[in-house]
Amino acid sequence: MSSISKTSSAINKNAQIAVIGAGPSGLLTATILRQRGYENIILFEKKSSIGGYTKSVEMDGHVFDYSIKLIPACTAYEPSIYTPLQAMLDKYGLSKQLLPFPNTTFFNTQTRKLLPGPMFLKDYPSKQVIEELLVGWNILQKIRNYAGTNGVVEAGIALPGETFAQWVKRNQLPVFGVLCELVLDSYLFGPASKQPAGFVLKCITFYMIGFIKRILLAMGADVTAIPSVDANIKTIIQDINPTASYVHKEGYLDFFQKLVEYEGLDVRLTQGVQTFRTLKDLDGTQIELVTDNGDIHKFDALVIACSPQDALKFLETEQPIVPLYQQIRAGSISQVWSFRALSWPEVLPIGHLVLVYPVCAALATPTTVQQCHAVMREYEDSNICFAFCYAKSDSLPLEAEQTMRESMQTLGITVGEVLEAPRFQWPSVVPEDGVENWYSQVETLQGQNNIFYIGEVFSSSGVISVLDYLLQKIPSYFP
Repeated sequence: MSSISKTSSAINKNAQIAVIGAGPSGLLTATILRQRGYENIILFEKKSSIGGYTKSVEMDGHVFDYSIKLIPACTAYEPSIYTPLQAMLDKYGLSKQLLPFPNTTFFNTQTRKLLPGPMFLKDYPSKQVIEELLVGWNILQKIRNYAGTNGVVEAGIALPGETFAQWVKRNQLPVFGVLCELVLDSYLFGPASKQPAGFVLKCITFYMIGFIKRILLAMGADVTAIPSVDANIKTIIQDINPTASYVHKEGYLDFFQKLVEYEGLDVRLTQGVQTFRTLKDLDGTQIELVTDNGDIHKFDALVIACSPQDALKFLETEQPIVPLYQQIRAGSISQVWSFRALSWPEVLPIGHLVLVYPVCAALATPTTVQQCHAVMREYEDSNICFAFCYAKSDSLPLEAEQTMRESMQTLGITVGEVLEAPRFQWPSVVPEDGVENWYSQVETLQGQNNIFYIGEVFSSSGVISVLDYLLQKIPSYFP
């Protein structure tokens, strides 16, 4: 019998539950618990605002998002927004807020011309491109009912400890592999090659189908005539949606604020956790938390929803999760520049995400650090632009800004005032030389002393990946 089934019977609907972290994982966990009838939930957040890395700002009469912003218009599973997320948008009255996210355009920096698709595709025969994209999509269909990163291993799709580069080589899918890395780089989730195969595959299940659809349609592939193609894929490909994804008109932070309001969540801001300990007596197990302001709270169950790096700051060394969390590698440092453009070349379409770095036909092509690989100007009536890059941890601000300005100059964009340049270190992953059974070891700890562990390292990246994971896992943790 698992540790979960041994302990979760003590967690009834009246249980006092603490959730550490009010980012997407913590907020969605609390929401699902509320929907399952658990009323006594408190979220502790060390920052002064909710949403984790969500950063929405209002400028020039528009709301701009710096990080968590995408809502895919279709997934590998259905030709629409992920159904549970759509239900939440409807419930919170936010469905009418959705705006088309800028389409992705590829730009050749040498010829200074737009391209119909990723440059590397021209290095492969059309037949191979079509076949590989369909094989990849079929694979994504198979992991539908498996939760999170480790679920891909449970489904037999990836091997324990296998990196995405190793997975691509083993399955002989170079086109599919490079396209996946391109998409994750575009959304600042990469580089993909060194991340766990399960992590990448679960993420792209939700964030890459728009790309695949556009490429297949542009190549004139008659997917419906191929017998080996999954029937669900044929349905999705026939549902031609010109929009690959959406954004919130009022910003993603507004979504989380509405979630807190509508679900009645009790969020304690600027109250990080200093320490906690478990107390056992004849009545069972209780968890005692001490917050940054010195308050002491007692709970029946604890959900650690913050990053492993933050959790290690308050976890005592005897906690069995500590040696596993110590093996986690922090993700790449992403930087998002916002600036006013003094000039914008006519060749670059406004309202598009423009990929500006050359992508070779090989996985694990190093992404140039500091040099911006994508730029976007969303609105005609605002000259505010966003440029994206991976940053050096020790780079000087002036050096980084100079590289950004030079990157933009190669596109014919003259940078004026720099508004902000926040950095995001995400997501955390199990390193490629890490423990093959890391996830299964964590699973044996889930529920011990009524403590549970969640977050992007388990669910993969993006709000939808997190929601999908939690909808499958929370019911198994809390009956």
